[in-house]
Amino acid sequence: MAWVKFFRKPGGNLGKSYQPGSMLSLAPTKGLLNEPGQNSCFLNSAVQVLWQLDIFRRSLRQLPGHFCLGESCIFCALKGIFSQFQHSRERALPSDNLRHALAETFKDEQRFQLGFMDDAAECFENILERIHLHIVPEETDACTSKSCITHQKFAMSLYEQSVCRSCGASSDPLPFTELVHYVSTTALCQQMLHRKYESFGELLQTASTIGDLRNCPSNCGQKIRIRRVLMNSPEIVTIGFVWDSDQSDLTEDVIRSLGPHLSLSALFYRVTDEHAKKGELQLVGMICYSSRHYCAFAFHTKSSKWVFFDDATVKELSSRWKDVVSKCIKDHFQPLLLFYSNPDGSAITADEASRQNSNHSHYKAPGNGEVQAIDSPVSAPKKLELTRENLNSLFNTVNKNHMKIATDDPKSRLRDISREVAQKVGEVRGMHPARREPDRSVPRRPETRYRDPGQDRTYSRSVSPPENGFKQHVETRLYSSQGKGPTRTERTPYLGGRSSA
Repeated sequence: MAWVKFFRKPGGNLGKSYQPGSMLSLAPTKGLLNEPGQNSCFLNSAVQVLWQLDIFRRSLRQLPGHFCLGESCIFCALKGIFSQFQHSRERALPSDNLRHALAETFKDEQRFQLGFMDDAAECFENILERIHLHIVPEETDACTSKSCITHQKFAMSLYEQSVCRSCGASSDPLPFTELVHYVSTTALCQQMLHRKYESFGELLQTASTIGDLRNCPSNCGQKIRIRRVLMNSPEIVTIGFVWDSDQSDLTEDVIRSLGPHLSLSALFYRVTDEHAKKGELQLVGMICYSSRHYCAFAFHTKSSKWVFFDDATVKELSSRWKDVVSKCIKDHFQPLLLFYSNPDGSAITADEASRQNSNHSHYKAPGNGEVQAIDSPVSAPKKLELTRENLNSLFNTVNKNHMKIATDDPKSRLRDISREVAQKVGEVRGMHPARREPDRSVPRRPETRYRDPGQDRTYSRSVSPPENGFKQHVETRLYSSQGKGPTRTERTPYLGGRSSA
């Protein structure tokens, strides 16, 4: 593609220009163990990317305390792995503590359970959302805490609006927050056939809105495309791909289309933040999926090379992006998540984190392991004593109220759009019934993963973390094995084949 540029060679300015706080990582590289039957590759891939994101790693280290859940505390387990990454002499480390914490946290939803394959993208999002809850466990619709890594560094604050070019009518702006910006690969490849785009961001914007047509707000009869406006300047932008098959014919086309640079002004219809308008983000990480297995790539600044992570295996590639592309094509890797970062980004400061914790009534300070009580004379939003029961109660309350902003998942909408576009080129097998909230006590039929694109589309974006720790509609992949591994009717521990899957 026209916008594809190669990363600079070792010894170039990219490596030498590293500044403290840069998103590009100087972290040590170690593998993560995945014994036969564990099926932890989805978690290992997410953890490796988070570790290699320097701004996340350094921000997590700055936080002086958190609201702890003991043995099921995801925050503690993640910090424990990071400490081992830094200090252990072992080449490969266990991720068991974090796997157990995830399983315990989501046992009521039967997600991320021990021995079962699951979705790396949803694992990544849920880790970020849980980190928010461990830092700011408040009943608020939006998070403005300066110490919240999730919302300060990853979250995209957006609003969408429909404007009719025929009669001039416009809909009310709908604000929402995204941690991952999802795009249909079917729509992406369809748009590449139509014309050549100036940038990868422009291609993503078109693909993410194509087919998403709304009725004119004044009902003049026109169908209009939605406009999405970015209101902040996230330092880490995550792009997620939605696939219609776990062995898609589009894989090579998608891989070749990927751009190592991303302009936020091109990604969205409009950008209001001045920093976001000027900045260009760099691709520094990628999670891929292939044949019931996840792996990850990360660009390592100290060596100015791309590094491949496949559970316990860590392999240094080269400084050239085209070598990553070649490996993905050769091994049939489907890109699932792309991580773009601002090279001038900075970590959350200790002062910001300390001020935040001083406003909360219960938190665990590192070192003593005890919950400290701090009286705050300042009136603040309602706070919770962070027990598992209270967290689950908080999650369930919001789900019952359907959130305050919307009622559906953006990935569900992308699934509809992908199907509509694919139908035009003969790539979809057929329609499926509307999705309903699952009964988790019985096995689910695979076809309930879909909803009828003819029904009215409403939207669910979590401006505060969803109550159950993940998106209200969890069945969000377009096909049975992408993300979660097998469908829920097939979800049994995978003991055969490659041990790393």
